[in-house]
Amino acid sequence: MNNIVYLEKRDVYSYPDKTFAYSPSQRYPEYPFNDIADKPNPVYDMVRSCLIGMELDSEHYGQTCWNPLGDVIEKCSTVLLKPNLVRHYNQSAEDGLDCMVTHPSVIRAIADYALIALGGTGKIIIGDAPVQSCDFSKLMETYGYNEITSFYKDRGLDIPFLDFRLVSSAVDSSGILVSTKIGKETSCIAVNMGRESAFYKLMPEQAKKLRITNYDPNEMFKHHHDDIHEYLIPKIILNADVVINLPKPKTHRKAGVTIALKNLVGLNGNKDWIPHHTQGSLAQGGDEYFHKSLFKYWQTFLSERIDIANLKGQRKRSRFYRLLQLIVGRLGKPFLMDNFYEGSWYGNDTIWRTICDLNRILLYADKKGYITNKPQRKLFILADMIISGEGEGPLMPVSKQAGIIAAGQQALAFDQTIATLMGFDINKISSINNADYGDLIKVPMGEPLIRSNNLCWDHCNVGELRQKKTLKFKPTSGWIGHIER
Repeated sequence: MNNIVYLEKRDVYSYPDKTFAYSPSQRYPEYPFNDIADKPNPVYDMVRSCLIGMELDSEHYGQTCWNPLGDVIEKCSTVLLKPNLVRHYNQSAEDGLDCMVTHPSVIRAIADYALIALGGTGKIIIGDAPVQSCDFSKLMETYGYNEITSFYKDRGLDIPFLDFRLVSSAVDSSGILVSTKIGKETSCIAVNMGRESAFYKLMPEQAKKLRITNYDPNEMFKHHHDDIHEYLIPKIILNADVVINLPKPKTHRKAGVTIALKNLVGLNGNKDWIPHHTQGSLAQGGDEYFHKSLFKYWQTFLSERIDIANLKGQRKRSRFYRLLQLIVGRLGKPFLMDNFYEGSWYGNDTIWRTICDLNRILLYADKKGYITNKPQRKLFILADMIISGEGEGPLMPVSKQAGIIAAGQQALAFDQTIATLMGFDINKISSINNADYGDLIKVPMGEPLIRSNNLCWDHCNVGELRQKKTLKFKPTSGWIGHIER
């Protein structure tokens, strides 16, 4: 496995528009189409430079037969492109989607190289399971993803862009969260991690407290108890031979960062199967907040009653609980000892377990959903950091101009490198620090793995990168003072 993490750094802090469906602005020898944009497209060129920098098929570089992904993608393979879609709007009033979701220009560029590798065989699928409140069709239309599928369709290529969720949710005109079924259970497989799960050693009372916001906790317990720790994985993912992970690196309230490892949470088809935090304070065996608080307990209790009422269509009951929650929140505010809610802080000891489980599923689950001892599919990573997100990610980040496209083939090495580049201490990020729990290959810190066109970063390892000039991302409020180096 290639342990190089390549960083292409340029003074590029904007994306090409959709006028030319994100085609390159120059004709490369290997480019498989005739379409060339008459406006500059540095993003396509940066993706290409990453493949060059990783020394992929270097003997054929500069020729029409150059096939950089040929060792990753065999003929007749099914290739899944997994972007980071999140939601159709940014909750931050000062920013849009560029700092939040993988830009379509990055997807288009790597999809072209996947097509080169397939050579007219196999198939490519693009898909994600964004948060439950994402309007998928609106996101596809307004942010330019539809231009990718239309471009390929006009050239006789069927490359679908799929929503992996079974259920989506949206707030109606009266302010009530309403869930809508959009997928079929038969399209997914329940993959049980069992004793291999990072949740397995939890005490039964802890498992009963596993939570994700906006869902019935009783449903969560059905899928995480005793020897049962399962996730609902679309069959189309399990049938993939290669997964190209396309994260948008940014800060994250619960996990600290979203990079390659965290991006795989979007593989799960039903959100109430994926634990995000554990109810209660640290003293109560939870990680929702630090200090024990009766007011926070009642707020959480009422939130769950609201979620259950919404799921059952009980609008009056939902409004009543929301009113009570507002009253409790105002009464309790003067007595709060910390500002942490819903596991959105550095003490979250839950989300890394979910991340670990889903990465292990991607690597080791066979097409029928059984966990094996051998890798079942190949992985390639390409991160969109032209504009990244800092502050209150993932739902309300603000722009961090990084001007980077990064590539790698090993998820843990990739996250170690990018998190360090962001200015964070990887020993304080549980999803990175505990990744070897899931038998992910851990790269020794002393091993040279970073290559870059930026001489400051080139030919150094992660330990040395710590001493270099990095990007100093602003953490989310629950991680400030903890995650920074």
